[in-house]
Amino acid sequence: MASELTESIATPNKPSAPSFVGGVYLPNLSTNAVSSLQKSLNDGFEYVVTDLPALGPDAPLRTDVTRLESKWWGTSVVGLVNDPPKWKQSGSTQLTTAGRYHGMELLKELTSTSLSTAAGARRKKANEILTGMLEWASHMNIPAVILPPVPLIEFNDDEDEDMFDHTTNHSARENINNNSAKEYARLISSLATSATCTTSHMKLWIRVPFSRLGIRAFQLLLARCDHNSSIGAMLYVDSLMDAKEVPEMVKEMHLFCGGGNVKAVSWDVSIFLRNKKGYPAFSKSHQFMFQLMFSRLGRTLRLLIEGEVGPEGVNVPFSTKVKRQLIGQFGGGSTGRLHYLQYLRHLRSRPQVTAVLDSEEGILETPYLDHLQSPLQPLGDHLEYQTYETFEKDPVKYKNYGDAIAYALEDGIQDGRYKFVGSARTSRGQLKKLVHQSQFGDNGLFDDVDVVVGTDGEIVDLDIFEVTILVVGAGRGPLVNEAIKAVSRVSSSWINEAFSGSERRKALRGNIIAVEKNPSAILYLQSLKSDNVSWNGGEINGSGKDDKVAAPCTSNVTVVGCDMRRAADSVLKYMVENPNLRGDIVVSELLGSFGDNELSPECLDGAQACGILKDNCVSIP
Repeated sequence: MASELTESIATPNKPSAPSFVGGVYLPNLSTNAVSSLQKSLNDGFEYVVTDLPALGPDAPLRTDVTRLESKWWGTSVVGLVNDPPKWKQSGSTQLTTAGRYHGMELLKELTSTSLSTAAGARRKKANEILTGMLEWASHMNIPAVILPPVPLIEFNDDEDEDMFDHTTNHSARENINNNSAKEYARLISSLATSATCTTSHMKLWIRVPFSRLGIRAFQLLLARCDHNSSIGAMLYVDSLMDAKEVPEMVKEMHLFCGGGNVKAVSWDVSIFLRNKKGYPAFSKSHQFMFQLMFSRLGRTLRLLIEGEVGPEGVNVPFSTKVKRQLIGQFGGGSTGRLHYLQYLRHLRSRPQVTAVLDSEEGILETPYLDHLQSPLQPLGDHLEYQTYETFEKDPVKYKNYGDAIAYALEDGIQDGRYKFVGSARTSRGQLKKLVHQSQFGDNGLFDDVDVVVGTDGEIVDLDIFEVTILVVGAGRGPLVNEAIKAVSRVSSSWINEAFSGSERRKALRGNIIAVEKNPSAILYLQSLKSDNVSWNGGEINGSGKDDKVAAPCTSNVTVVGCDMRRAADSVLKYMVENPNLRGDIVVSELLGSFGDNELSPECLDGAQACGILKDNCVSIP
């Protein structure tokens, strides 16, 4: 059996799209995980859903437990809390396989508010059954279990109503804060913190009907359970949407995707329409909601296809005539659901989704999604090389830092805050080379500069002003590089601007102090300083000494290894003793950002208190 499954995985019907994990629930094989896996893997599904057995002397025999290795139970099977056969009422609508009915009889007994002796006995029995199901799932190392939704009406012996019965109008009784919902929250909280879940790290996926009321009911349950990370939502879409509902659901989903701990979304086959060729397709409304969900959560979201289909793969709601017309087209594959999966993969591959999920930054973020990060403590710990490297891959943050530094430099020139250090006469061609070097570093070879134009030989008179930029917590130097580029960029714009009258053109040269306390990071910074043209005012400083004077439009970097709060280094002490040499701009990452786990304003307080900043120093951010 193991070899058969291995072969199925190695040669699936169609490889999965990136970050697309699809599963299927086959009602006719709901207690046979072996056959279910064989069929589903052949069609390209990654996991299957199986009913959890009700343990005890009356439990039905399951042979798949002896035929399936533990690795499959732990990676490719999700459990479903369904009603045992004896609990299903004869003739009731629950005999259908619609997902909204799974486990409803158990739910009614578990959350009943009746105080009668008979109700208490049934509640005790239902609790034993549910506990046994979850213990078996934990024993088999099943990673997640699907549980019934939060009850929207109160269950009791006198008014036994099916909250999912669309033929009955009971909206007036629906209330997310009913007593049964409170009892369900107590039960789920107890399960999530029990040894059954904590020892095996099993997750509880609560089925959440795709409606505003269903979503809010789950959010209330999650709050009552202290947002336990073991409790997640499985959105269940089983009805068509009116176009008028879309705006309100979009608002609801934006909030829910951000804080609802959404783990999966289930699509019932009954909501699929068919295109001109008879293949499954979504309505425009459902296409839009799919795009919204996957753009927000696609890298961690599991997908599930549920619902009964006919023997030819045609979903039940269609008439017999239509079913005959669609034989071999609507469904397909070993599971009768291949075409559904192919269509969902098609939606996943649309540019609107791939532009978000498959971008460089999207792939970079994947290992960190839905995981609490340990707070960084820069005062007590030295960050690892890999941590610095991860920070530096953020494509947006450092660009914004560079823009902010440039804006601060422009304001400083206009306000006359920077020290005048002399005048210079040079050619436009030489300035172009200096600017190019500052922007591109070692790649800024003179031969790579734009083609020489007639104005390159023009002599330019410049007034040079020096700006001191302190980069505190320099790490491996990304902020230093942005500061160098900003000095060059702002100088270039001022030089190229034509001034009226006798006013001379202005240029900056940067005196950048990179302060870092991590000895390993200091070694990295010194290496950059030793052979990087842009860090040495346009000259190679092979000795590693900080004694070069920066030319116009360039910067000289001084690497200082000490705690920014102490100013113990000789360079910083000299700045304290000479107020005109103190920092004009201080740049750091110590104020964190949205969702950041590094926030150390006390470091900046120390830098300000030790006297290395001017009174009008600008802080970025």
